Amino acid sequence: MAALLMKNLLKKYKPLLIYDNIITEKDFDKKLDEWLLKMQDNQQSKNDFIWSLLNESLFKIAQNSCTEQELYHNQRDIYLYQFRFLNDESKDISNIQKLINQCDLNLANLNRLQMNVILITNGCCNECQSFDGNKNSLESELSHSSLPIHSCSRPQGCICCYGFEGIRDANGRLKIKQSY
Repeated sequence: MAALLMKNLLKKYKPLLIYDNIITEKDFDKKLDEWLLKMQDNQQSKNDFIWSLLNESLFKIAQNSCTEQELYHNQRDIYLYQFRFLNDESKDISNIQKLINQCDLNLANLNRLQMNVILITNGCCNECQSFDGNKNSLESELSHSSLPIHSCSRPQGCICCYGFEGIRDANGRLKIKQSY
């Protein structure tokens, strides 16, 4: 079963990367051929090729993003691909999940509203469940992230994430940050 899954990763990710305009089909095929000439033509090498394309995309995003919001949004999209890829390979996803969470925090920080952060455990594990719904200030999470939860017992890593809630004044109106 695992060997079949590994074999299908190239077939799974090629159309996704092409559809999301990360790479053209022609460039994908050309780069794959070049890669396989340099490396061994086996499934792990093909998986490494996909991973290298995702990393190359992160580099291009950093170079070509015009705004911070565009940068974090596009990085988050690639991190989600990396998350799925590592999950498909049954590897630890906690470092990628941390990057996704950091993008979410950075995007929320760019919002003009004052925000609270809510921890969402997604049924990750029993240890994480006790943190579900905890609220912290956005500033607190930016300076010291609660995620991933260190006591998490999920074998592939913590999948907890953030939700965001606008802070309201005494009249129920959303509060705007002072810097805006």
